[in-house]
Amino acid sequence: MKFLVNTTLTDLSYSAAPANFLEVALGDYFIFSTGSANVADGQPIPTEEELNQALLLIPNSGSTLILKMFVADISAGIIREIKLQSANAQYVFCASFDAQTGTEPVFEVWDGSGNTITSQILGLGIPNNSYIKGVLTNLGLPGVNWLGTPLAGDLSANRLSLNDGLGRLLVATDLYFNLKAYINSVFITKLETPKMYIKFYAMP
Repeated sequence: MKFLVNTTLTDLSYSAAPANFLEVALGDYFIFSTGSANVADGQPIPTEEELNQALLLIPNSGSTLILKMFVADISAGIIREIKLQSANAQYVFCASFDAQTGTEPVFEVWDGSGNTITSQILGLGIPNNSYIKGVLTNLGLPGVNWLGTPLAGDLSANRLSLNDGLGRLLVATDLYFNLKAYINSVFITKLETPKMYIKFYAMP
């Protein structure tokens, strides 16, 4: 499997426009941010100070959508903006499989430990309160102002079954989804580093 992100404003599939996609490699990571001169597409990987300068202000009430998401491309030493993240777009995040699988691939989000969901961003142990939302887009656009599934842990209601719940992959397939994240008014400013996983059994 290859995990890819569309870094353009062109909503075309990986097979139709492979040059539009960046493969996320081991060690790469995502950044949610409002962006700035230094936290911008093609800029060097930002320092902690530069990230702090581009933080989203916590709202006085309710929730605010985090407008930008970047992938830190370690091998190139730069960040690339995922420009269609949170938008009404179909081909944004892609799990590309070159063979059948033994189980249906699922997308899960956990704390940095990889086995708890007690961080603020994942709802303080209540998965439905997670600030990270996901939506499947294999069958089409998610719709304007899509709400998505709150992602935290491995409960069926809080993860994405990437083959639309149809089970294991029988042939090589590209699967698509989109993500967005919010900041809530009760959020206490701190560094949070959730981990994202795509889990499946490969065929022997």
